[in-house]
Order: sequence, then structure tokens, then C-alpha cells
Amino acid sequence: MKSRLNEITLAQLIELLCGNYFVLSDGDEVKESELQERARSLISSYRFIADKPGMRALIADKEESVKSKMKVFFLRICNMLVLQEEFVDVRSLLSMIDEDVTGIDNDTLHDKVAELLRYAIFEQQRDEEAHKKSESGVKASPDNIRSYYDSEIAFIMTYVKMNIDMHNINAAVYANIVNQVNADIMNKRGAFR
Repeated sequence: MKSRLNEITLAQLIELLCGNYFVLSDGDEVKESELQERARSLISSYRFIADKPGMRALIADKEESVKSKMKVFFLRICNMLVLQEEFVDVRSLLSMIDEDVTGIDNDTLHDKVAELLRYAIFEQQRDEEAHKKSESGVKASPDNIRSYYDSEIAFIMTYVKMNIDMHNINAAVYANIVNQVNADIMNKRGAFR
């Protein structure tokens, strides 16, 4: 099974993006779940090379989502500790997330933890709704994906003045060409400001 980006052609990468994971199999019998996981890894590798800022933004979004979930989990633990009247531990834990509760009595501490938990759950749900709305767009069809790459390849060939055969060029080399073209365009934009 193909496992590195430089082992597949640009044409095979486009097939992966269209959902045809069997281009990775090399004729070997491999579980479809393994092919899907490998395909996700290769597509992420391609996107990281070709569009570093976009991938960094995606990773930052994922990081924020994980932080939000962890905060809710953390505050649920604090809430359970308050219910068990472990106020010293709760104060210590809350200080770790920069919540100053030193001058608060135990009854007020219970209310404070409940308030923090409600707000963290609200934030998490709001962020998940926003994320769902941004992802709710219609998924691109294989024809749209192929059309997009036909246009991109034509633009890249015109820009770098070279022929790109998507059946011969490997996906890693193409990703680096796209990255260099993007960087060159950004540099030229900066020069005109």
C-alpha cells in the first residue's frame, strides 16, 4: 500500500479527493478503513505542503475545539468536587485556570463553579454550531473536484510556464510547486502595496 505523498501521482491524489481510496492499494488486499485512514493522512500532507496557512488555521480550530471540551470536562470535575465539599481542591484547581476564588466563601464557590460550567457549556455549544454551519456547505462532487484541479493545473502551468502531466508528476512535487506559486504571488502582492 502506498503510504507517502511522493509515491502517488497527482492524478491519484485527485482520485483520493474524489473518494477512490483503492488507488493506494497496489493490488494488495487492504481493509477499506485502513485505506480511508491512509487517504486522510496523504490528503492532509498534501494540504499542509500546498496551503500551510490554511492547514495552520484548521489545526488552530481543532485545538480550540479540544480546549473547549477539556474546559467543560475540567469544570465538571470541579463541580463534582464541590458537591463532595472538597473546597480546597476546587480552589487549587480553579487557580490553575486563572480563576481567583480566594475571597469567596464555600457557598458562593459552589455557585461560581456552576456559573463557570454553564458558560463553558454554552461556549462549547456555540462553537460547535458555528463549526457545523461552516461545514454544512454542499460537499464537492467528484466532477467539481476534477474541474477545480483542471483549472488549478492550467493556472500553474501558465504561471510557471511548464507542462504538468498529472499522470507522471508525484503529488508531493506538485504540492511544493503550488506552495511556491502561492508564495510568489503573495510576495508580488506585498510589493504593490
